[in-house]
This record gives sequence, C-alpha cells and structure tokens, in this order.
Amino acid sequence: MVRQVANRGSGMEILENSSGIDGSWSEFYGKLKDINGLYEMIEKSSADPARHVNQTAMLTIYKIYHAFRTLDKFGDMPYSEAGKGYTELLFRPVYDTQQTVYVALLDELKGVVKSMVLDDETAAGESMFDFDINARLWRGDHNAIAHFTKWKQFGNSLLLKHALRMSKADASKAKEYISAAMQGPLMSGIEDGAAMIPTSIDGYNNGSRKNAWQWTRFYSPGTRPAQFMSSLMTTAADPGVVDSADVVDPRFFGVYWPNDQGEYRIVPNSPDDVAQLDMIVSDAKNYPGGEWAKTLKWWDDAGYEANYCVFNRFYATSMFMPQQMLTYSEHCLIMAEIIEMGLASGNAKMYYEAGVRASISEFLNPAFGNYPDNNPGWIVDVTEADLDAIVAHPKVSFDAAADKLKAIRTQRWIDYFHRPDNTWAMVRRTNVFDFDNTVPLFEEGSKINMIYRLKYPGSEIEYNTDNYLETLGRMGGQDDIRHKNWLWK
Repeated sequence: MVRQVANRGSGMEILENSSGIDGSWSEFYGKLKDINGLYEMIEKSSADPARHVNQTAMLTIYKIYHAFRTLDKFGDMPYSEAGKGYTELLFRPVYDTQQTVYVALLDELKGVVKSMVLDDETAAGESMFDFDINARLWRGDHNAIAHFTKWKQFGNSLLLKHALRMSKADASKAKEYISAAMQGPLMSGIEDGAAMIPTSIDGYNNGSRKNAWQWTRFYSPGTRPAQFMSSLMTTAADPGVVDSADVVDPRFFGVYWPNDQGEYRIVPNSPDDVAQLDMIVSDAKNYPGGEWAKTLKWWDDAGYEANYCVFNRFYATSMFMPQQMLTYSEHCLIMAEIIEMGLASGNAKMYYEAGVRASISEFLNPAFGNYPDNNPGWIVDVTEADLDAIVAHPKVSFDAAADKLKAIRTQRWIDYFHRPDNTWAMVRRTNVFDFDNTVPLFEEGSKINMIYRLKYPGSEIEYNTDNYLETLGRMGGQDDIRHKNWLWK
C-alpha cells in the first residue's frame, strides 16, 4: 500500500483510512475478556475477600486505562453491556454515549482508588494478594505495599488526566474528580511512572510495545509537523537547517535522526513543498521497523542518498521502547495545567519545571538506563546543571512565557512524542496551535479541519449492525470523523 508520508504536515484526512482501526478497537475489548475472567476467578476464590481488594482495584484501574483510550478515539462506545458474551450471552452490546461512559469511568476509578489498602495484611492478619507482574512494572519495588502505592498513585494520576480532559465539557464535575485525586498519594519521581518493558529488554514476557508508528501515521499530520517542532527546540534561524550548537532542548536528538551526512536538514511543513520531494511510504513487509519513507531524497536505503533527516525510528518503531502508560513528566505537566487553569490550587511553575526536567530525563533514558546495550550512541548525557539551564532558557522558561498555559501545553505536546494519540486528544481539547484556523505549521493562511474521532471498525458494521446504526443516528446518519461529540464540543 502506498500512502503519503504522515509526519510531513499533510492534511489530517489520513485519519479516514481504516488501517489499524480494528486493532485499536480490539485493544480494549480483547483485554476485557481476560479481565472479566480474572474478576470471575477472584469472585470464586475461597479466600477472605478482603485479601483480594487491591487485586480487584488494580484490575479495574487497568481496565479503565484501556477503556479511556478507546473512548477518546471513537466517542460513543459499548461499555455497560460490553464483555458479557460469555457470562450473559450478550453478543451485541448497545453503544453508551461518550458522556455517560466518561462519567462512569471516572466514578469507578475514584471509587477503586479510594478502596485500595496500603498494607500487606488484612485486619485479620492475612497477607494481601498481589500480582507478580508488579515486580516488572516497577523494578526495584518488590514488596506488596510498594506495589499497591504505585497503583494508587497511577490511579490518581489517571483520574487527574481524564478529569482535565473533560474540563472543557464540564469544568464543575472535573473539579470534583481533581479534588478527590489530590488527596493522594501522587507520583513523586520518575520511578513512579507506569510503563510496560518489552521482553527483549528485561527478559520477562510481560508485554511488548505496540506499533507506535501506526499511530504516528494516524495522528502525525496535524500534530507532528517536523520543522515546527524543531522551532520549539532550537534557536536556528531556519528550523529546517539545524546545527547541533543551535539545539536548546536535548530531546531534539531523540526526535530527529540525521541524514546520511550527519546533518539535521528537516522536512518542511508545507504539503506543497513536501510533495516536490516525491516521498512515498513502503510496505511494512518489505522494510524493517515498520512502514517508513523511502525515497531518493529521504532515506539511505539500497545505497540511495538521504538529503533529509527523519523522525528518529528508535522512538517511532523500535520494539525496545517501553510502552509508556503514564509517566512522572506527564503527571507534573498535567498538575501544572490544572493549577494554571484554576481547577486546583498549587504552584504551577514548580510542576512545570519538574515536568520538563523529568521529560528530558525520560526521553534520553526511557526506562532502561540499566541496559546500556540498548542505549544507542546518540543518547546525550545531561547533568542537573544542564537541566537548570534548560528550564531557565527563554524558549522554555515559565517566567518568560507570555502565555503560561500555552507554555505548559507546548511542553506536553513535545513530551507526547512517544504517544501521539495523547497529543491528538490534547490538541482537540485545547486547539493550542490553532489547528482550526490559521496554523503556524503550514504555509501562511493554510487551514486544516480538525478530525475529532476515528471511524468504527468494520466488525461493528457487520456484527453489531443495529446498535451501530443507532449510534450513527446521533451523528446525523453517518460515521462522521468531524463529529465533536460531548468531550470535544
């Protein structure tokens, strides 16, 4: 299949393609079957139910994490009747509205986080049940209390993240969830971030990184224009021609891979300019590392000259990358935005600077600093003094920012390079770079129309037809990718 290159700043209409949508839909519903099976095993256990309280909460937090991912991509979705094919022979679940599911998930999340007991024994003196996988999720913490604390922190951060995400739709309700999450415990360092480490790194069969390039293809056109990102991270007069000395933010070296001459000549934002480069995307089966651009002027494949650098394939496609769920840097920048928006009290600058510092550290050593063989040669060593200088630089400084809320959102935008679905969600909510109007990413005066959701997968059309059609009725009778729904109104 030949497509236009996604990371070059072209229109977001590529989101209309169905490639990868079935997989994204089933990422939640496929897991839901296993989660429900574990719920059933716990329910049938002969042990004191109090010993399973934290296990049940952890399962629920994990379920909610994946449910939110699906909800944010598609809008209305089956939830109240989902996953009941085995237990209740209910194979065609109704679609609940996005608002109904969002509030239900936040209520459920708030309840299970509160229910967690930060102790390794019940009141009767029996040991609390844990999951072995927790020793791999958070290396270094191999006792139940530490694991339970990490999950409770993760749950509270997740509550903050999605309460903020719904604040445009219902600020009053969002404040309630934020207030509950702020009771803590909250993440306090990089080691608290949740990420699945691939088998090839730590030797455990504990999950593998999803194909991030697939979602980079979907979300990049409007949210990953190369030269615009360069302009935020360097002082180069021309963001398309960058010398290493121009780099302010060392994450630049994690984002861009130099051309075959070692130069950082970055692909332009303008679709017209890029079209002249005659770039194509090759079939994943014929090119290692997933679908990527191959052209005489792009990539050094089969001896061709590569004139332009590309987004770093290590971060876009490598199976060595952790599957980040919710990092400390993300947590801090969420806190900074919540405070700056007036949804909670606190020191926005403190969280902003902590988030930037953590993001740089996480970017350059993404959760496997103990595995030097997997750290490629371009990783940059950054000292505390370097971090001090970066957060004080006029391009980054919170005090120097004329629009502090935009500064926070810009740093979140950069931090989400590994997780473009989160970038897409943030941009839909904030329109931080004015995508619906004149965009500073393309030629002067150009516009793109924001795409607010993905189309439903073909399996729903075929097997859940009546409920699918009923849902389409709420969107004017078609599977409308520009339908804003409740969350993005």
